[in-house]
Amino acid sequence: MTRNRIARGLAVATAATALTLSMTSSAHAANATLWVNDRGYIKHIDDGDRFEVCDRKADGHGVTGTLRGYDDTGQNVILGRASDGGDGGCGTFFYNVQKYREYLLIIEWHGGEWKQRSLRE
Repeated sequence: MTRNRIARGLAVATAATALTLSMTSSAHAANATLWVNDRGYIKHIDDGDRFEVCDRKADGHGVTGTLRGYDDTGQNVILGRASDGGDGGCGTFFYNVQKYREYLLIIEWHGGEWKQRSLRE
């Protein structure tokens, strides 16, 4: 009898911990940064749905950050794009990221490398 109570208590505690961790990680997952090596990045800042694109290397090449997704007709389109060429500031754009939709973040270094990852709020 005592073993069953302990086992049930552990199962409930484990489930509660897993639920808390999954809620915590999804809350933080909305802010995302994608680097192309150490040359530059695109960052999604959930508060205000701002996207920041920054060139971090004075190598003569800039970076371009792009957000792609599906529009209301189902077409895969560019939803936002900004570039930066190491001019001391960063490029920015805004897009209202919707819950339960999947987007694609892309960062391209103008010297020939790029990276991409999915973004979901």
